[in-house]
Amino acid sequence: MEEFKNLIVNNKAVAGILSQISQTNIKLSNNIEDNSNYHSYFLPQNLLRNIEKPILLDTFGILSKSKLLLREPISGSQISFCSADYNHSQANDEKGVSLKSENVKIFYSCIFDNLDHKYSSSFFTNLKSNSNVSIIFPNNKSAHLISDSVNQLKSYAKKIFNIKINENQILTSSLPLDISIFEDDKLKKTITIKNKSYLGICHQLANILHIFLKEHKNDIKPSESYTNYINKIFFTFFNLFPNFLNTHIFKFLLRLNGPRSFSNQILEINNFYTDQNYFFSNAIDDNQSSSLFFKGNFFPEIKIEGSSKSVFSLLKSESNLICSSDFSPKQKINTILLANSYSKNHFDAKINDSAYELMNLDKCYYLVSPSGLITMVDLISNLNQKSPVASIKSKYSDSQQKTLDTFNVNKFKPSIPKLSFRFPFFQKN
Repeated sequence: MEEFKNLIVNNKAVAGILSQISQTNIKLSNNIEDNSNYHSYFLPQNLLRNIEKPILLDTFGILSKSKLLLREPISGSQISFCSADYNHSQANDEKGVSLKSENVKIFYSCIFDNLDHKYSSSFFTNLKSNSNVSIIFPNNKSAHLISDSVNQLKSYAKKIFNIKINENQILTSSLPLDISIFEDDKLKKTITIKNKSYLGICHQLANILHIFLKEHKNDIKPSESYTNYINKIFFTFFNLFPNFLNTHIFKFLLRLNGPRSFSNQILEINNFYTDQNYFFSNAIDDNQSSSLFFKGNFFPEIKIEGSSKSVFSLLKSESNLICSSDFSPKQKINTILLANSYSKNHFDAKINDSAYELMNLDKCYYLVSPSGLITMVDLISNLNQKSPVASIKSKYSDSQQKTLDTFNVNKFKPSIPKLSFRFPFFQKN
């Protein structure tokens, strides 16, 4: 799918992220009011297009005040930390496609240089949704401190680095939580960002903008970052427990969830993306699944052996079927047959054995959109089966079920029913 040639935006973060993940010519709106001066972002490694040497984060850590409770390798989605200080030109008018950022969240940051530490390529967080604090160590001589609270920023600068910062050292970055997309001043769609932390918002922004560039006609929405309910309870109250106990509980949760899932939950990047009005994930079914990747995840960027390209270069249709070359699917869509070192049949691309095993291609097949979004995962044994019942057009219609299917849960606000008591309870006639 072809990307846009030109886009107009009114937010520097959106402009910087778009410039790193696409070849689109980005211009700033002539009425921009964004005064951000911090331009470093967390982006999915596989989406980067214009960075030669991005900083790939390899470990995450959990902070409680100045104590590091846990430090583990990042085994989930690969994240890069990059600077994007582009000098974008301003547009003369608003003709064409424009992205207008609304409801921005301000983050404050401070950069510390001339340090000497052993945490290079690490990311630490205090896990709070409000007053969130993130520390990034791009190398062994510097660190970036980011928070949505000036007071927290100053407090952690003193606790962690023993440095008292003043207002002149504080940088700001405005990240949008809502983006309205216009074409020739006509509203086409609105994108809502669900994550809360700096890393989570940057990562989700990059993914949703990437989907928009590849599938601008589809209304793909992101979910909130899924967190296991046991983790969610403990993440909220762990500061009330002693640190030595917290360390053991975090390690227990790591093993309970698995390193990949736990890593994504800590980093707040465990999101799903779909064009449906609801998101459903059953943790029990997920654990029983034959694949590590589910509907709403992105297909991993797998390199083709003997080529500099990845499997993404073969996604040429609205829907693409990816399966093993050992099978012969009879489907009228773009089919990508992947082979490993043991395959002898005709194939479209050969991948290494570990990637083949990771995707469990001997048992599973995937339907993937042009942006790499997985729209379906199923057993290969079901691929060529046709149910005679499914081909018959049913006349049955359930109006209640139709109402449920079209109900937009994003607009639903649960509330406790109001109770009214009358005294006395028994009234005389």
